[in-house]
Amino acid sequence: MVKRKQKLRLYMEQDGKSAYTLQPLDIRRIISDPTYTEIDHVIPVSISLDDSLNNKVLITRMEKSVKKDK
Repeated sequence: MVKRKQKLRLYMEQDGKSAYTLQPLDIRRIISDPTYTEIDHVIPVSISLDDSLNNKVLITRMEKSVKKDK
């Protein structure tokens, strides 16, 4: 439940768009499908020690897997 609230807050802060591609996100899918989006740390916590919302963005799961591969 907490994660969904964070996702919705980030969705609103990002004007309903993915942080990296700026593609529109489907709010209904964010609510109903926990695998549709991921919360990503802009600067990894292992480097920044920052787990606050200021260091988090909302992206799709597919974008997360592409980022992880790089």
